[in-house]
Amino acid sequence: MQESQVLTSVPHLTFSMRFRPFVTLLEDAKVIRGVAPVFAPDLLDVYAELAAKGIQIELVVTREVLENMLELADRKPAQGSAYKANLRLL
Repeated sequence: MQESQVLTSVPHLTFSMRFRPFVTLLEDAKVIRGVAPVFAPDLLDVYAELAAKGIQIELVVTREVLENMLELADRKPAQGSAYKANLRLL
């Protein structure tokens, strides 16, 4: 690990500042297929909103990410059935 460098995120950046460019790309998509190896609660809200608008979303997730997503979904009020029909977790 000689000559290695540890990179960390800046703690004061909010979700919107970190993910805004990514979310902008998602908002313009007709279909979203991706891999979600990390859990970000705010990003799950973005996926739910986009799915509710009719955008088909398929995400490959780890077991841990899936468990976190399901736990969060259980704690939030239902956002309607439209997003459930358009959001697939694999």
